[in-house]
Amino acid sequence: MPNRRTHVYLATGTGAVVAFSRAQRQQIWHALAETAGGAFGGFLGGMAPDYIEPPRWPGHRSLAHSWAAVGVGIGTRGDIVHIIQCWEVYCRKKADLARSTRDMVSETAWRRCVLWLVELFWRVIAGVLSGFAAGYASHLVLDAFSPAGLPVVG
Repeated sequence: MPNRRTHVYLATGTGAVVAFSRAQRQQIWHALAETAGGAFGGFLGGMAPDYIEPPRWPGHRSLAHSWAAVGVGIGTRGDIVHIIQCWEVYCRKKADLARSTRDMVSETAWRRCVLWLVELFWRVIAGVLSGFAAGYASHLVLDAFSPAGLPVVG
């Protein structure tokens, strides 16, 4: 049965890999920022099912650890993937806006630094989104192959 350490390692790595693959058309530092965000999001997503349903007893798996959660995640047309793509585009546009504003502003180093941090924030958040979903999925995959498996609904 997978333990917390296994979930953390796999979910963090999965989140980073998925975020990096989704950021391939970005400049290298943008892709690296999204990858870092994906690792963090993967960590959070990998821990989420056990925070929702703490493993205090062997039969703790319910709705958050179920095939129903997998079905909601995948949807009939991959709706979650589409929603994540839309949010990634939104975050990248906000980051690009901060960058273009920073490039036009030559007033103070302080304002340029703040705009750089705003840009970095939005790039990291773009990675957190896909990383979280990948980390959550990795948790469910590990649990599905454990002796207890996943319940259908909970």
